[in-house]
Amino acid sequence: MNEQGKGKGKGKASDLQNQTTAFHSVPHRIPTLLSVYAIAGGSASLLGWVLDKQSLTDWFGGGLSTQPNTAVAVILGGCALVLLSARRNLLAAILGTLAGLIGLITLFEYGSGVDLGIDSLLMFDRQWGRTATTNPGRMGFPAGVSWTLLGAAFLCARGGDSMRQLASLIGLSVALIATLSLIGYVFGADTLYTLPAVTAIAFQTATFLLALSVGLVVSMRDSEPMRTLLAPTGAGLLARRALPFIVLVPLVVGYLRQRGEFFGLYDSQFGTALRTSVEIALLTLMLWWTVRTVRHREIEIEATGEILRRSERELSDFFENASVGLHWVGPDGTILRVNKAELDLLGYSSEEYVRRHIADFHVSEPTINDILDRLGRGEILQEYPAQMRCKDGRVLDVLIDSSVLFNNDEFVHTRCFTRDVTKQRQAEQALRDADRRKDEFLATLAHELRNPLAPIANSLQLMKYAGSDANIVNESRAIAERQVEHMVRLIDDLLDLSRITRNKLELRNESVDLAEVVNAAVASCRDMIEKNGHTLNASANQPIFIDADPVRITQVVTNLLNNASKFTKAGGTISVAVESDGDRATISVKDTGIGIPEEMLDKVFEMFTQVDRSLERTQGGLGIGLSLTKLLVELHGGSISVLNNGSGTGSEFVVELPVAAGEEEVRTTSSPVHHPPVKRRILVVDDNADSAESLAILLKLQGNDTMVARDGLDALEKGAAYNPDVILLDIGMPGMNGYDACEAIRAERWGKDLLLIAMTGWGQEEDRRRSAAAGFDHHLVKPINHPQLLELLAFGPAPEYLQRNDSLVQ
Repeated sequence: MNEQGKGKGKGKASDLQNQTTAFHSVPHRIPTLLSVYAIAGGSASLLGWVLDKQSLTDWFGGGLSTQPNTAVAVILGGCALVLLSARRNLLAAILGTLAGLIGLITLFEYGSGVDLGIDSLLMFDRQWGRTATTNPGRMGFPAGVSWTLLGAAFLCARGGDSMRQLASLIGLSVALIATLSLIGYVFGADTLYTLPAVTAIAFQTATFLLALSVGLVVSMRDSEPMRTLLAPTGAGLLARRALPFIVLVPLVVGYLRQRGEFFGLYDSQFGTALRTSVEIALLTLMLWWTVRTVRHREIEIEATGEILRRSERELSDFFENASVGLHWVGPDGTILRVNKAELDLLGYSSEEYVRRHIADFHVSEPTINDILDRLGRGEILQEYPAQMRCKDGRVLDVLIDSSVLFNNDEFVHTRCFTRDVTKQRQAEQALRDADRRKDEFLATLAHELRNPLAPIANSLQLMKYAGSDANIVNESRAIAERQVEHMVRLIDDLLDLSRITRNKLELRNESVDLAEVVNAAVASCRDMIEKNGHTLNASANQPIFIDADPVRITQVVTNLLNNASKFTKAGGTISVAVESDGDRATISVKDTGIGIPEEMLDKVFEMFTQVDRSLERTQGGLGIGLSLTKLLVELHGGSISVLNNGSGTGSEFVVELPVAAGEEEVRTTSSPVHHPPVKRRILVVDDNADSAESLAILLKLQGNDTMVARDGLDALEKGAAYNPDVILLDIGMPGMNGYDACEAIRAERWGKDLLLIAMTGWGQEEDRRRSAAAGFDHHLVKPINHPQLLELLAFGPAPEYLQRNDSLVQ
């Protein structure tokens, strides 16, 4: 069919749908209207007996009246039908049963020949209205049967489906009796409404019975035939169209044929033939009209079916190709359907997943039971957290959004979306762990920085009260120097770590002998190792050349030695070995200390990690040494690993570095040329008075002439009069900072050739470049390393190793 035809079909089908909707509203009104007719007619007939008005009991003057007890039954039946329409089924059954009892007692009288006296109760001694009755006031046998059946029908109407269906069938039977009686009246066939020479049924009584029986059948909308008549289907449509024709056409045509023959328009044979022809024509037209309407209905159903099929295809495509996991679960928890995304997420095949209970794939049984219980109660779940088990054994954190499809309050299946949030949960946990480690690190940092301050403060007090006791003064000075070096080491480690993580650390690589670097690190740590009571075995004699920054490799070995000494009890042994295997050089640092627990092996190189928190705090440290060591090794293209036999059995750290390409180099190192110290005029500029004064005194004790300035402007003013050889200039000062002061000094005639040294707490590469750009000759990081400063002042330009790390001689 073309689109235009489909459009017309849809239009007519829509009209049909509107007609069906309109028809659906009719049954609600019909019983009420019919009951009103019955109550009014019954009341009028009873009133006729009371007022002695036969015309009210015999409406068409045919001689047959509605008997008084029949009128009472009509009124009771009408009231029962009103109550049935209002769903007051119990009251309707009571009144209907009373009407049925009147008919049943009458039938008993007919069958037994016994007069129970109910017929004469309301006769009022009237002499009329006795035509075709066996006893005065007694309803006819057809009416008695009809009222008995109607009483039973009203009683059945308050039962279940089968009883209501029976009530509808009884109503149809009564309607058939009444219809036959009425047809007999219309066509003058008295046999249809009388038992010959015995009883009859009055015309108006037949109309009352037809009204009540039809009203009762219409009230049974959930039973046949009303269920089919009201159905929006082809069968319902055919029934609605055909029924009026089937009932009315024969009656009308038959009546017209009879009247034509009565007036002599044609004889009986012609009348019968004419009636048959007209009935065939009218019923054929009715059939054609009905068939066309049914066809349009079929077109609408076909179009609706296509829409449903397209929706099903779209739903299936969405279900199968959705990027999020989807599954359906039946009311018993069995998985009915699953899409590819969920199968890929969990790693199962469809055969391994479908038809199994959903609990088989959930980690927590109480969780899935709670999910199913809540869905069974009709709840909608949003972002419900759960854990599901993959085929390979992994456990995924998921969020579940789910609801249930119900059909007439019956649980069909769930509609469940499954989102994997495992990485999100891991990231959240990592943030929580990092936050915890940060808090621990800050607490440790405060602890580690306060620790050296206590002996420094104690040493100052000792020197204050020592008087002329040189031993106490020397010991106190040594304690303070060691603690300051410890604090500098902690701060430098933090700065190095910051530089590496921000890609700001620059390596100054050169060809170096790994054995020399390792021996230098061993020498720098020997005193500490011996002080802790350890035996040190070093094996680093074979020259192995690598392309590396010697300062940073020395730092790596030093950190490993410090770590070994820290976790080895007195009497333990620490071994260092250097070997070469082709293109790889290996540094091994092994100890007989407490070892590393198995669960901590993969965490020892993480930032702020402490193997044994209580012991770590006892021994000191920030928990960044090994992390810094690993980063430095990896910057050189190497790797570091840890070998461990368990807690209490010691540990071994192995560093692998690439060997330099080409032949081993033989390096000659010129001995440094020492020049005699030179007395200098030094201007110390710092807004911290204690820092400036103490440094000036220290330099003066070394034979120099010193002066102190408080800020940049003061330095310009005093420098012009003092004409210094060297200016030690702080960077962070109020008014005029160190960079601006340096540029201003270099602009003066007296400041062009003097030695300008920056003093600052900022030691990043960018800070050093900025100092050079401002005109400084050197950049020293606070706290100033005193031997380094004296060498700068005594011998001019700093040696190469000092230029690489001015803050600390490694």
